[in-house]
Amino acid sequence: MANWSQFPRLTGLQGKVVLAGDSVLDNFHWLANPRRNLRVVVEEELGKDSETKDLICLNMAVDQMSSFDFIERSPQKNAWYRYQWSREEEHKNHPEDDPLDKDGYKHLVDPKSKCVKSVENIKRLKNVKYIFLSVGGNDVYLHADIQTGLIKSLIPGFGSYRTDIGNAFYERLSKIVKALKENIPGAVIVPVLVYHPHHEFSISGIPRNSTLGCVAGSIQKNFLSRMVTPMVQKVLEIASVEGLHVVDLSQTLDPFNERHYGNMDKMLPMWSGAEPSDVSQNFIAKLIQHVVAQHEAGHTTPTLYHASTSGDSFKSIHARPITPTVLATYRFHHGPGPEKVETKNGGEKKCKC
Repeated sequence: MANWSQFPRLTGLQGKVVLAGDSVLDNFHWLANPRRNLRVVVEEELGKDSETKDLICLNMAVDQMSSFDFIERSPQKNAWYRYQWSREEEHKNHPEDDPLDKDGYKHLVDPKSKCVKSVENIKRLKNVKYIFLSVGGNDVYLHADIQTGLIKSLIPGFGSYRTDIGNAFYERLSKIVKALKENIPGAVIVPVLVYHPHHEFSISGIPRNSTLGCVAGSIQKNFLSRMVTPMVQKVLEIASVEGLHVVDLSQTLDPFNERHYGNMDKMLPMWSGAEPSDVSQNFIAKLIQHVVAQHEAGHTTPTLYHASTSGDSFKSIHARPITPTVLATYRFHHGPGPEKVETKNGGEKKCKC
């Protein structure tokens, strides 16, 4: 195991909110101001509320993680060196920065296997209260066979491809949740549903200025929701069985608004339409703090949370109990929609926040 003795934040007894998984939560590399990344903003939000002010936030996520390699990620199969380099470059002229931030991902790498073993890393921490888990987006983005299967599923009579992909994802995610519950007993696990990428970002990697890229972009824009809904429904199914809250970002980030993604300017070479931005990470941080505060206050019923946003503005948080009706009717969203009102039959309600 890596030596953590020089990092009091890792070895201390203070209650911890852990970010785990992919670049939805580890967005450092893509920001206009990387030193003010999601971990930093979450900790600021936690400090504003009496229910959460004594908690710290730790980033145990590693950009480009998927459900295939969350438990053990090999650098040969899915390297993270570019993201390590990015952190070192950003922090080298700031000696005042936290040593843990400056270390990048080195403390997460097992010295013997050279792999990142996320469950084992989180298990080493003391007093883990919450684990926010984001995996699934890269299952689609990094695996051409899954992309091909989802596209084939749009052909009449081939919808079973979507179902099969969703079932396979269910097995991988269930294994992760089971491992976390067994190794970090008592921690509240909160899956995070990924958002729709910006409409000018190509999941397939095919340039949009080509005929094939134009076709792929049209499929992504018009059918991504239908294609990935079975995968997302499996997250809610696991949450219902295991008693977990879920954060839904597909209703929070706006795929028409470039400022919700990456460094907020699609004309810059490093802009990405697949990662949260300096603006939208604020929405995510507020959602994370709200979920923690609600659970600390005794609201333990499995609940689906999302935020209403408009441009750069955060408007409100909404909550729905994860009921059989929600499981049966949920659809992956294209971004912020009209606000819903509280219903008398246990439907969505607008939270005070």
